[in-house]
Amino acid sequence: MSFNNIKLKPKLVSLFLLVGIVPVVIVGWTASNAAYDSLMKKSFQKLNYVRDVKKVQVERYFNRIASQIITFSESHMIIDAMKGFKEAFGNFRKENNISDNDLARLRSELETYYSGEFAGEYKKQNNKNIDALKLLSRVD
Repeated sequence: MSFNNIKLKPKLVSLFLLVGIVPVVIVGWTASNAAYDSLMKKSFQKLNYVRDVKKVQVERYFNRIASQIITFSESHMIIDAMKGFKEAFGNFRKENNISDNDLARLRSELETYYSGEFAGEYKKQNNKNIDALKLLSRVD
């Protein structure tokens, strides 16, 4: 069967369909690409905006902390308290009658807590183990 044996009406219908469908496909493809590019551009703009907002928030936070540090470092009440804490820390065992045996017992209780309850909770929240006894050995 050749193209010459087909009547004129089916030829015209096929030609009109072809002429109609090709532009629709081209316009659809072009519109789809334009929409994709526009959505990607808009998404990156939003991400950049969120990044800039977070940057400003972090900078404000650290500026506030730096300001507080400066304010506290100049406060005579804080300076006096730090001097008092240093002296009190050195005298804590004597003032509270904590003997070497008591200190050993307290350290043992602390090791039990850190190797048991604390390590279990740490693993549950962070999905990894911690060598609590190694960290505790650094504590005086």
